[in-house]
Amino acid sequence: MAHLSIQDQQFQIEAVVFDKDGTLIDFDHIWGKRTHQAVDTLMAHLGENSSLRDALFASWGYDPATRRTVADGPLAVASTAKLYTIAAAVLYQHGYGWERSERYIREIFAPVMLAPLSAEMIRPLGDVSGLFRQLHAAGVGIAVATADDRAATEATLQLLNVRDMVGLLICGDDELPNKPDPEGMRRAAAHFNTTTEKMMMVGDTVSDMLFGRNAQVACCAAIAAGAGDHTALRQHADLLIHTVDEIEVSL
Repeated sequence: MAHLSIQDQQFQIEAVVFDKDGTLIDFDHIWGKRTHQAVDTLMAHLGENSSLRDALFASWGYDPATRRTVADGPLAVASTAKLYTIAAAVLYQHGYGWERSERYIREIFAPVMLAPLSAEMIRPLGDVSGLFRQLHAAGVGIAVATADDRAATEATLQLLNVRDMVGLLICGDDELPNKPDPEGMRRAAAHFNTTTEKMMMVGDTVSDMLFGRNAQVACCAAIAAGAGDHTALRQHADLLIHTVDEIEVSL
C-alpha cells in the first residue's frame, strides 16, 4: 500500500482508477475537432442544413462557437454506441427514415470519429507517464475506466507510453454497465485483489465522481481541466485539482 498525497491530504491506496478523456488527455483537442469533422462530412453528403447541423451539435452537448464540450453532456460521458444512436435520432427527426439515419451515421459519420489516432492528437493533461511510473513503482494498481471504445483507449495509452503499466481497462463497449454504475469499480477491486475502500477515483465529470462514490472508494479526485462543471464537481468530489500533477506518491 502506498501513500498518495493531494493538497496536504493523505490516503492509503492500493489501486487508482482513472478516466481517460478530460482526465489524462485534453478532451476537446481530439473529440471536439472530430465532432466538427464528422458533422462537416455528413453535411457534405446530405447537403448543408443549418437546422440539422445545429441539432447534431446540441444533441451531443457540443458548442461549435466556443469549440468546447458542454459540461457533463453526452459527448463528455456517453458511450460511443449511445452517441451514434443520438445522432441517428436527430436525422430521423429531420425527415430521414430510421434505417437511412442509422446507415448514414454508420457509414459516413462514424468513420470520421473512429479514424486512427496520431501522436499530435494526444495532449496529456500533466505528466501522466511520470505519475504512472511512480504508482507502478510503488505497487499501486492502475486501471482506466472510460466511455470510449477499447480500440481507441488502447491506442491512446500506447501513444502516452503508459499501456504496459495499466493493469485493467474498463471501456464503453465492454459487457459492463457504464459509469456511474459501480460494477466496473468492483471489477477493478477484484482484479487488483483489494477492496474499493482502498481505491481512488480520478476523473473530470460528475459521472466519474458518482462512479467512485457509488462504490465507496477512499477518495474521488476531480480534474478541473476536463469537461466537467466545477460547481457540480465540488458537490460530488472530495478534492478538485487542476491536473494529475497534484497527486504525489510515496511508499
